[in-house]
Amino acid sequence: MRNLFTHHTFEIPESDFTLWFFSDMHFGTTAFDIDRFKWFLKKADESKNPYYLGVGDYTDFAAMSDNKKIKKADLHESTEERIDRMVQSDNAKIADLCKQMRGRLIGMIGGNHQYTFTTGKLSDEDLCERLQTKYLGWLSIIKLSLKIRNGFAVSCYIFACHGQGGGKLLGTSINKIDDMTRIINNADIYVMGHDHKRSATPKTVLSVYDNSGNFFLKQKRQYLVRSGSFQKSYEKDSSGFAQGRLMQPADLGAVRLNIGTHRDRKGGFDRIILDIEAVI
Repeated sequence: MRNLFTHHTFEIPESDFTLWFFSDMHFGTTAFDIDRFKWFLKKADESKNPYYLGVGDYTDFAAMSDNKKIKKADLHESTEERIDRMVQSDNAKIADLCKQMRGRLIGMIGGNHQYTFTTGKLSDEDLCERLQTKYLGWLSIIKLSLKIRNGFAVSCYIFACHGQGGGKLLGTSINKIDDMTRIINNADIYVMGHDHKRSATPKTVLSVYDNSGNFFLKQKRQYLVRSGSFQKSYEKDSSGFAQGRLMQPADLGAVRLNIGTHRDRKGGFDRIILDIEAVI
């Protein structure tokens, strides 16, 4: 289902963990930087309690417009089945490459590069099944439920979408994510992929708290994340999207957030507060 919006809850038994966002691999193209992707996997595996969230475009075949053309072509049944097998083979290779994520993969957002099999299933749904995680559709609100000792619990909310193009300027790219805060205004993390930029920008908002008739304001830090890419550009004797549009080369890699907690007993409250730090 295109433009699917989902709700998802994922339990994390640790109070301190590392959250990795990755997207726009475009596996299957000569531009896919597999060495950099393997380096990301190595660094993630070495981090404290790693968890992962995919933000779309894991393979390159096929863009939404390509899907429409393929269906209109009325290909022979055996040709369609052969294409299915090709895409499934790529997904099997990605699942093997990302096998360390199983059990720690929060879910996977669908991108605009995903093929529709003859059965009607999307290639991203097939990839999720292989990695034993949930397909989150185009747009998802995700609740990370952290288990804290002494009976306390805290939630971290992520609003995620594969995204829209951000233009050539970094500010334009960030503004596209900031638009998401007008839909859901109190999430902790907002994340988009798609434009291949890699950033994590903090934003501070004020929240009102009421205690026995007295109220006070408290700052809340949010992060606006563009989840990066693993697609090279400007390689010798190569063609590609970036070259065609005279775009700057992307800063390849994933985005890492260190997430922890602390206890706040001020103002008559006794609460567990999230601590989020970005590492780019």
